[in-house]
Amino acid sequence: MPDFFPQIAAIKVNDVTPGSIVEMRRSGSRVFALATDHIENNSRSLVILNGTFSQKPSVVFLNNWRNIEDVLVYNAGVRFEVSMNDRDFDPNGNRFGEIFGALVLVGDQLCIRAARFDTWNSPILINAKTGSVFSDPQPYDVWHFSSWRLWVRDLAKDCSFELFHFSLNK
Repeated sequence: MPDFFPQIAAIKVNDVTPGSIVEMRRSGSRVFALATDHIENNSRSLVILNGTFSQKPSVVFLNNWRNIEDVLVYNAGVRFEVSMNDRDFDPNGNRFGEIFGALVLVGDQLCIRAARFDTWNSPILINAKTGSVFSDPQPYDVWHFSSWRLWVRDLAKDCSFELFHFSLNK
């Protein structure tokens, strides 16, 4: 039986497993999102990773995404790769503690800080692996990372490609 790379599927957004990375098309552009575990009124919430919203940050939590179209889901080998360059991490949250899109290390859980679409001055943390919305008070004096890449990798077959790169220092 043939194998293919990347392993993808077209699934209704509400049926996507939380923590999955999905791709949609909006205004002719590729939009990447992290599916969360938050579903309300039969609508899943998403974290848009590369938004181009007018006067809003690029990493945005969209509460109750009402579009039910199929999205492209990357089923295997998706990885967040965090930059360990000195300029890209902040061990105390002093430089990147308020930055939307920064990855935040809470214990052993890597979360992404997103702006709420409707009240973008109120941040929300979402676990980057499980899609769980962080319910505890927001920690600020923890490790923050301002540059990361989203890759699809198949290490056994030596195949890979970058989906997206977030960096404050581009």
